[in-house]
Amino acid sequence: MDCYSKGGERRTSFEAITLKYSIGRPDRVYAFVSVAILIGFVFFVFRPSYAFEKQQVTSFLENDESVSILKGASYFWDETNNVTADKIVAQRASFQWRNSPKKSLNLFYSDDTLWLSFFVISTSRNMRMIVLEIDWPFIDNIELYRVDNDRLAVRQGMQGDHVLTHDRPLKNRAYIFPQNLESQKQVEFLMKITTSSLILLPIELWDADAYWENETATQTLLSLFFGLVIVMGIYNFGVWFYTRDVSYLYYSIFVAFVSLYEASITGYGFQYLWLDSAWLNDHALVLFAGLSFLVGALFVDAFLGLEEANPIMHKAIGFLVILYAAFILFSFFVGEVYVAPLGQYMGLLLSAGTIVLSAHEWHKGNVAARYFTVAWFVLLLGTSVYTLMLAGHIPHTIFTESVQRVGISLEVLLLSFALGDRFNRQRQMAKQATDISLHLATELNRSHEEKIRIQAQAQQGLEDKVEQRTEELREAKKRLELLSITDQLTELKNRRCFDDCYTSEYKRAFRSRSSIAVMMIDIDHFKRVNDTYGHLVGDECIRRVAQAIHIHSQRPGDMAFRYGGEEFVVLLTDTDCGGSGNVAQLIRQEVERIQYQYNGAVVGLSVSIGIATTIPSDEVSEKNVLQQADDALYQAKKNGRNRVEVA
Repeated sequence: MDCYSKGGERRTSFEAITLKYSIGRPDRVYAFVSVAILIGFVFFVFRPSYAFEKQQVTSFLENDESVSILKGASYFWDETNNVTADKIVAQRASFQWRNSPKKSLNLFYSDDTLWLSFFVISTSRNMRMIVLEIDWPFIDNIELYRVDNDRLAVRQGMQGDHVLTHDRPLKNRAYIFPQNLESQKQVEFLMKITTSSLILLPIELWDADAYWENETATQTLLSLFFGLVIVMGIYNFGVWFYTRDVSYLYYSIFVAFVSLYEASITGYGFQYLWLDSAWLNDHALVLFAGLSFLVGALFVDAFLGLEEANPIMHKAIGFLVILYAAFILFSFFVGEVYVAPLGQYMGLLLSAGTIVLSAHEWHKGNVAARYFTVAWFVLLLGTSVYTLMLAGHIPHTIFTESVQRVGISLEVLLLSFALGDRFNRQRQMAKQATDISLHLATELNRSHEEKIRIQAQAQQGLEDKVEQRTEELREAKKRLELLSITDQLTELKNRRCFDDCYTSEYKRAFRSRSSIAVMMIDIDHFKRVNDTYGHLVGDECIRRVAQAIHIHSQRPGDMAFRYGGEEFVVLLTDTDCGGSGNVAQLIRQEVERIQYQYNGAVVGLSVSIGIATTIPSDEVSEKNVLQQADDALYQAKKNGRNRVEVA
């Protein structure tokens, strides 16, 4: 291999070329970066437009769970920002309508008002409850209008990150509008959108039950994702706390900002974290993406040890950190339309450059760089696809929306492996150093015994830290086990916990010859509440009934459980028939006093309660007591509901 010498140091031809073009000809590097950013920006700005064809009607078939309304939607730009829905209905032909693409509508950035029109017809035999969903959290204001039989536009509500929490029809991570569709009746909807952020409109029309099932599954996957990255961040922060290796600190901060970035694009930040802060929601995408790349650059520098291994790239990383800090500050004063595209392509360039750098370090023999190269390559792929989707060059699908999240998950795992490998090698080196010290100590005189004792103490301290961390993991496992037996909606214990507790309490009552009471509780006419007011109101009713049950089941030995759906179980130990009946009446009266108001209507609640009390005669008949309580509950419902029956 060709070599040259400078200052007594021999270098490979690869390093010589690197130094030549990074020191001798910096103008080429600057020109390359400038051209790349310019090409990316132009690629963003010059986007395809869509001509107008005859508008189609979106059919919502009997068996459809969801359908994209973009297949038959059209839109136009209101440059005056003063067009009303009634004017559109009256003078529809006077506006310059365009057809939307078939899968996703990405119109980039604009200060003008966007009007969207679509027609829907339900082929179901009966009236159908639906949910209109816009799964993009960075829209300032969305107003939905429904054209009635008299050709009048009736406002259905407003959503958006500039709409205060108490003004939103439903609080959710995505923007949703519940609607009813009559059978075989065509309905026109108009949607008014004003925003200073990226106009990305993944609009879906869902069957109400299917939507909430899908949302539950989606939130479960998102919870797993956030749980993964948060646990990794906390773990590595703990490692930094004990090792003081700055790589772990930068990595944990990087994971924190990536989590906030994902919280912003999934809507969790808007729903749970910054709530009514429109300013933060407007800047969250750019702010947290910029902070992620800024801290990511610091992590790259520390993890690869560039200050010693490659001083030139160490200085380049410092320049990037300053550049990203300036970019973040610049975003606070300049519209997102200018800074967001630039920041996205800067992120792609940084990721690509990091891959080249880490691959070079890997080639030089830096073992830690191998995991790092693969991890950052996975992140680059996911980020590239997501950026192209935001730019509108590829459609918004489940794949393009989730691919960056998958890339981040894999990157977090792989980087954790990299840090673990680094930590393991450091421990091996420390162990080798300890072995050498012990070997030398045996050959030295007694004056060296004090040094051996100090080394042993250091080793013991390290083991204590490992043991402490292990104990923390045990405590975390206990907390996870507690979550697994708790019903998330009511915060009562769940069915799984009841099965375990009831069997053990029944056997204890048999051994001690004491009484045990089982109380089965069911909310009366709950299906009517769900059908009339919707599942959100139903969930709130379940929560309030659970609170009433909890109030009167706090004696030591009393346990309340959510048995399933609208059904609850209360287990009373050392309680006879009269005592359990008194508790049941208190619960029934407490529920009867609940007056939950929704949209001006009072949702009255009542419960039917069945009680079975026994002193067990054997250890295996606990199911008979449950059956007796269930039969008593059935009798309470049969006798008119809102009553207590004793088996």
